[in-house]
Amino acid sequence: NKMSKATLSDRDSGLLDYLFNPNALAPMKKNSSSEDKRDGSRYLLEQYGNEVYQKSKNFEMESIKKAEEDKLDDSLELINKAIEITPKSASIYNNRAQTLRLKQDIESAKADIATAIQNAEEIGDDVSLKQALTQRGVLKRLEGDDDSALEDFQRAAQLGSQFAGHEAAKLHPMAKLCNQMLVEAMQKLDN
Repeated sequence: NKMSKATLSDRDSGLLDYLFNPNALAPMKKNSSSEDKRDGSRYLLEQYGNEVYQKSKNFEMESIKKAEEDKLDDSLELINKAIEITPKSASIYNNRAQTLRLKQDIESAKADIATAIQNAEEIGDDVSLKQALTQRGVLKRLEGDDDSALEDFQRAAQLGSQFAGHEAAKLHPMAKLCNQMLVEAMQKLDN
């Protein structure tokens, strides 16, 4: 009695895809309405006012441009100005962490990521939280801490990060085991 994939529920079918394909997306929470997507801007506007908020965003955007031009010191100078006037902004700390990573200052980057996560959780900034968790997961993976990286990637995937979902699938122990068994079975069939 063979069960076809068509008789499985969407959830069960998705789980099987996730287990047997380590490059598939991890099951994620669906954000169907834009109200579910919180970026912290409402809090920052209320906390600092429109003029300061816009000035901070301008510093942040200019900082990103400088980093893309490989002008990392200029980028840090601008992002530090943004932090001075809006210290609760999670995205600013996350962006500074990226610049610090480019400068190979990993310890300072980790500290900024931790601040970004803390601020994002405090002000309800799911967008920055997703990005910071993904960035921390990448750093943990580079350090060989796959268990902690998996936790960060899973949380970020739940917030909608496709990249984190892919990384979580690669690190998930059951997915790795199932994939290994599938590869071995396919190799035996080929022989």
